[in-house]
Amino acid sequence: MKKTGMTCRWIASDSVFNKLSIKFNVLVVATLILLRMTWREFIDFENFEISKVTSREAMGLLTLMMASFYYSGSFRWILSDLLKFNDPLVRIDKELAMLYGFLTLAFYLMNLFGFFWGLLWLPVSPPSLLLVLRFAKSRNVKEFQD
Repeated sequence: MKKTGMTCRWIASDSVFNKLSIKFNVLVVATLILLRMTWREFIDFENFEISKVTSREAMGLLTLMMASFYYSGSFRWILSDLLKFNDPLVRIDKELAMLYGFLTLAFYLMNLFGFFWGLLWLPVSPPSLLLVLRFAKSRNVKEFQD
């Protein structure tokens, strides 16, 4: 039977991937909440004109779009896990939710700190560090098996 998924499956085990996706999503949500608590100002929709949008406001709009995709994707796989649907596409939903969460975090950092500083802070954000540590751990295991 062919496995479904978008990735090259550097995490082949579904149970390990499920644990990673839960940790990643918790870290993304916690990071976004902490950033939102420190920076209350967002886009002023009352005086909004599309012709006068700055790059930071554009990143804010992209953040809102990605956050809505992240919310709907996360809600779908959480609901399917709770109701015990045997859906083979749940892994794809989790991968997409992780991608949308990462893009939400990236665009929000660029909205808060500007393009350059946002990209600079992205690799040291907690969700990025979790993925780097997991990837390094899987590489070490593969090297020791060879």
